This record gives sequence, structure tokens and C-alpha cells, in this order.
Amino acid sequence: MAAPPSTPTITSLISTYSDQLTVTWTSVPTATSYNVSINASVNTLVPIPSTGAPQYTFTGLTDNTVYTVSVVAINCAGSSSPATITTRTKQFEKGCNFGCKDRMRPADVLVPNWSLFRPAAFDLKVINPLNSDSILEASMIPGSTAEKGERDKHLKNDGPCNERGWSCIPLVVEAYGGWGQEAVSMFAHLSKLLSLRQRQSRSAALNELYCHLSVVLMRQNAQALLAHAAGAR
Repeated sequence: MAAPPSTPTITSLISTYSDQLTVTWTSVPTATSYNVSINASVNTLVPIPSTGAPQYTFTGLTDNTVYTVSVVAINCAGSSSPATITTRTKQFEKGCNFGCKDRMRPADVLVPNWSLFRPAAFDLKVINPLNSDSILEASMIPGSTAEKGERDKHLKNDGPCNERGWSCIPLVVEAYGGWGQEAVSMFAHLSKLLSLRQRQSRSAALNELYCHLSVVLMRQNAQALLAHAAGAR
């Protein structure tokens, strides 16, 4: 008769940023999944990872706050006793937009369980194809400026993302609306999820997504032009 799994051992609980905690624990051979919770709430089911030690990142937390994280191993016979650990999130440092240390983030948005429960770090960049160093190539190869922006993002962020177990996904858009290929692929995946949730076709979900993004881009372009005009007076 199968027995419940043994209690996992938590190896680390790290506050990389003021609003995040990443917990890592040892694999339990007889476990089929794990349940992680923070402050006895926000229970999340985490599957067995294909490689490496299991881990989970909590986001949207309050800075300089004590949190207790619990990890429970699960199989068909039941659950283990919880392994618990307590730590404090980093202090948010005032004086810069995201806290001085948080400026070193390798992304703008972190989605904890994007693909195969691996976090995805989305980094947005708006790039102007009319800059002197890119206008010639942009005039001959559509999308080349966005492609260069994606390469630059990977060169800058792949290392820090890999250290944290994240996937780096640059979302680069040219100022006139052309998105990079990685963003296009991400939007296609996102539209599939949206179509299931909103009960509409994938093409309709994708069109709605691009419409929203276009409005946001036009607003940001307008704000940039107004700010430039005000500074030139």
C-alpha cells in the first residue's frame, strides 16, 4: 500500500526584489506534485519539474514584510507534513522609480507560471527605426530594428534571467507599430488562452489584443511628442 510522501526540505527562501519571494526545496522521490502557500493562504499546486530542484516565486508582495512559506509534498496516498520557513521581503528604496536595487530587474513584468511552470520575464522596449544607426537597414528590411532590439535585450538580460530560473522574452515594438517576432509569438499564445476564457475565436482575441496595444502605443507616442515639444520651448 502506498504511503504519503516524506516532508520536503526547504533549501532557500530569497527576496530578490522588494515584492517577490522565491522558495526552493528538495525533491521528494514519491511525490507527484507539491502545494506551496504563503501566510497560510494563496495555495498553489506545483508539478514535478523536468530538471533541477522544484521552486516557486510569489509576486505582488509588500516590501519589508515578514512572510511564512509552506511546502507540502503530495501523492495518491496523501500529503506530507508541511515544511515551513519565514523571512522578510527587501525594503523598497525610495528615490527612484522602482527602488534603486529594483532598477536592476532584467524585465518589466514577471509571470510566475508562464510555460511548463517556468516564470517568464517580459521586457518591453519601444524602438525608433528612424534613428541614424538603423534607418538604412530598416528601409530595406522590414522589422529589422525590432529584431535588433530583441537581440540587445537577450544580450543584456539572458544571464540574470537564467540565474533566477526565468525565461527572458523581449517585447520589442517599433515606434510605428511593428512588433518583433518574439512578441508576435507571445501574443499568438496569449490569444489562444484569451479565446478559451472569453469564448471567442482566436483571430478575434488576437485582433482585440493588437487593438488595445495599438491604442497604448499611440498614447505613449503622443505623450513623448508633447514632452519633447514642451522641452523645446
